[in-house]
Amino acid sequence: MRDSNFSEKIAESREARAELVSMAAAIPRLQVAIPEHFDSWNPATYIPLVAFFPEGVDDTTLKTITAYDSTGKAVRLDAQATPKHPVIVVGLNERVGDGEGIGAWPTPSPDGEVPLQATAAAKYSVDIVLVELIDDKEPWAKGDAEISMRAKSKGCSGTNYQDYNWEHLNDSGDDWAPEGGRNLGTTRCDVVFYWWEDDGGSFDYTLSYGGFGLDVHMDDSDDLIGGKLIKHSSFKGGTMEADTWSALEQWTK
Repeated sequence: MRDSNFSEKIAESREARAELVSMAAAIPRLQVAIPEHFDSWNPATYIPLVAFFPEGVDDTTLKTITAYDSTGKAVRLDAQATPKHPVIVVGLNERVGDGEGIGAWPTPSPDGEVPLQATAAAKYSVDIVLVELIDDKEPWAKGDAEISMRAKSKGCSGTNYQDYNWEHLNDSGDDWAPEGGRNLGTTRCDVVFYWWEDDGGSFDYTLSYGGFGLDVHMDDSDDLIGGKLIKHSSFKGGTMEADTWSALEQWTK
């Protein structure tokens, strides 16, 4: 519903809408959006600036982006501070990748043979119960953050979990704490957790932690939040444990 309202607002005439459709067909990942103040925008009374978000830059350190008014005059906008009025932003969709597509995660392998060193260890449930997003690592012009997480057992065929675009973690200060938490599987060994903000695009390298491969294709422009190896004994149950990075805090049990 929101998509149809957006196209109606920015392209009221049949010709303008046809041009928009033609552009989208020529550039499959083209995104034209109003990240802020969309609901309060009245196209009959206000003509927004149009900005382009450059590719291949560090989102977290970018100072300004260039926008243009209806006469073609260039205006510099603060890339990190939310503008007071609606701005149309042209860029590439971060929720769709090239080739395989973002979110085309490796298929979790079924429980197979457990290595000999892990056979004597107890099997514990791996649960995440609370996540707080401290810094979304996404400038206003790119809309909501695409917070992603990978959890994988190291040394046994246990937890093999991934989630792209973690629900309800869109902006700095958001938290995720559903009743009952979320089960990520079971493990007889340590588990590596890794969080990042996904900026889409191409697949430049494979994510790893301390030399341990996590089977996730990454783009050079993705913003890494951090990883940690959590000991097998931490999942014995009874207490929650917090792990904190500068941009995010998670609680597991």
